[in-house]
Parts: sequence; C-alpha cells; structure tokens
Amino acid sequence: MPIRYRCDRTKGITYVAWKGSPSRQEWQESTNRMLTDPLWPGGDLYLTDTRLADVRHLEDPPFLEQIARNFVGRVSQLKHAIVAASGYATAERFQEKMNKLGFTCIVFSSLDTACLWLGIELRETEKILQELQSESVGPPAS
Repeated sequence: MPIRYRCDRTKGITYVAWKGSPSRQEWQESTNRMLTDPLWPGGDLYLTDTRLADVRHLEDPPFLEQIARNFVGRVSQLKHAIVAASGYATAERFQEKMNKLGFTCIVFSSLDTACLWLGIELRETEKILQELQSESVGPPAS
C-alpha cells in the first residue's frame, strides 16, 4: 500500500506517509479508508509526507478538488502540513483546493519546518513516518 496513515488522538494528529507512485484510485481508496476509520481524525493536526512518492501524475485540478472535498463536513478545522519534494507543484495545487474550502494547508520542503509549524516533535515524527513508510502489506496502522 503506497499510502499509510496513523491517528494519534493523544497528540491530536493524523500522520500520512506516501511512497512510490500511488494511482488516483489508491489515493481515493486510502482517503475513504481513513474517513471511515473510527479512530479518525486523530485531531485537528494533519501531516502528509510525500517526499518518497512521485505524485506529479496526480496534478489534475478536478481530481484534487474531489479529494479535498472529502474532508468538508467531517472535520471542523484542519491544520494540514504537506512535506513534498519532486511533487511540490502538485502539493501546492492540493493546498490551494484545501484552503479554498476553509482549511489551513501549507506545503513545506522540509519536515523540520512542517513540525515546527504544527507544534509537534521532529524526532518522534520522523520515527512514525519511517514506520509507516516501511509497512507494505496489511491494513493501515491506526
């Protein structure tokens, strides 16, 4: 599974790690799985790490808006940090869609800056993201 997530209600955050080259269907299925998870949302904080993924092929404005709209009515406030590398432009398009829907979303090029903005601990976040990225089979971690 190229997209894995973990909800941490004690810290109020959902971590999402991308790896490889997920398809549109995989992104939609991952989003659907997360939105129906009884442990989701972890809170108002949301961190997506796409540094190990190639997401450039997902830069389709209607599709990005469709994914963003999945969150409307499900979370009242969302502070979303996206950490991106090669897919930075795609992440910025998604950021625009999220912000237009009333969420606060910023794309970062470094994990440490994203963690600082979210007010979360860098070392712990690195560990969680590495665990998620190393998971390749089975149900998503929660």
